[in-house]
Amino acid sequence: MIASVSQRKVTHIGLGEVRVTDDVDAVLQVRGIGSCLIVCVHDPLRKVGAMLHAVLPHGSHGDSTGWRAKYVDEGIMLLLHCMEELGATRSHMIVKIVGGAEMFSGSGLSGSASVGEQNAEAARSVLAGLGLRLRGDDTGGDRGRTVRLSVRSGRMVVSTIGGSSHEL
Repeated sequence: MIASVSQRKVTHIGLGEVRVTDDVDAVLQVRGIGSCLIVCVHDPLRKVGAMLHAVLPHGSHGDSTGWRAKYVDEGIMLLLHCMEELGATRSHMIVKIVGGAEMFSGSGLSGSASVGEQNAEAARSVLAGLGLRLRGDDTGGDRGRTVRLSVRSGRMVVSTIGGSSHEL
């Protein structure tokens, strides 16, 4: 599901959503991130910001349900396309990822990586394949997070449940 942000307030991004905006007063936010992966992209020159809230690492390429943003690989492509439609340029984009926690001990299957780890690795792989450098990474662990992105400044703040907040 895709939505443009036009309101001048905090906008919450749900599971399987991409939000892209050039409204400099917008703040994009996701709360309670566990194994999901949040991809935040900001073009500081065009003042375009975006967030992807992906659930699983890989889609079925051509998912007819319209839920491309549910998957890290397809969601990143969708996010970039939407940003470019608003005038953003890949060479100016600052990309950061958050989430990918292992929320339940032993969630990986017989020694395989947990869904959270798979989500983070899928993002790193797709971004590297596109020549986009990851400028911030707060992934892994076993605690939930909340992330906020200010479109005006590009400032991204990550808060850990039961912990502290920091700028990524």
